[in-house]
Amino acid sequence: MNNGILILIGLAVVAAIVFFLRQRKSAEGESHTATDSASATNANANAAPLGTDSDADQRVLEQLRAAGSDLSKPHDLEFYLYFPTEEAASRVAGKIRSDGFNVEVKLAAQGSAWLCYATKRMVPERNKIVALGKRFRAFAQEFDGEYDGWETSIVK
Repeated sequence: MNNGILILIGLAVVAAIVFFLRQRKSAEGESHTATDSASATNANANAAPLGTDSDADQRVLEQLRAAGSDLSKPHDLEFYLYFPTEEAASRVAGKIRSDGFNVEVKLAAQGSAWLCYATKRMVPERNKIVALGKRFRAFAQEFDGEYDGWETSIVK
């Protein structure tokens, strides 16, 4: 198996783990009654979901390094955000584009969601990727969407 396929498999595993954790967190949030919703919100805020995503980002970077990717060189990073409407996806695309990303809005491969697909050539530094993830999650929350993570190919 070539290294690119191994990285994509690794990314898929990390994405599945993040998806599972989000689903579990969502299900736990739905089980709270109206009387304790404020404390549930505070508990979720204090749980620092960024830590989970930050750890996932770190694992992907470690997988890239283990596969032989030179993380000191620029990579073509691809980021995926999904929104319920084309308008929401386009509004976010405008915001992301102003940060120097190439952005495409198109109907998602499955379902009725709209994909905001952003790419940028950059050195995959953990702090930058974590900061971008935080920003993209904020956009997703603001426009009722979902940030689904990032991927890249191996660069030797």
